Amino acid sequence: MDPVNQSSAPEWSNDMTAIEQIFGNRARNDIIRVLAAEEQMTYGDLRDRVGIRDSTLHRHLRALEEYGVIIADLPPGQRQGRGVRYSIHRSRVESLGQAWMRYLFGEGAE
Repeated sequence: MDPVNQSSAPEWSNDMTAIEQIFGNRARNDIIRVLAAEEQMTYGDLRDRVGIRDSTLHRHLRALEEYGVIIADLPPGQRQGRGVRYSIHRSRVESLGQAWMRYLFGEGAE
């Protein structure tokens, strides 16, 4: 398949776009790995464990939350001045992993 046109291929689903954005990034993979080993973690704990700057961590957490692979205990509008706890949405990560395998092995869209 021509890489330039892969995103328009019928088997390139929204999940594949999420997979590309999530699993194609080392920092996002590190965040997922750290959260997978813990039940919940605060922003500060994640920053210390993953070892990336605040602005970078914030951007990655927002993206991971938008793609549904992490969950925050407070909605975005209620976070100002409050400690947010993040956790992994394991079934979503597993679902994306399965979609990735189906795509790679040519088993079609979900």
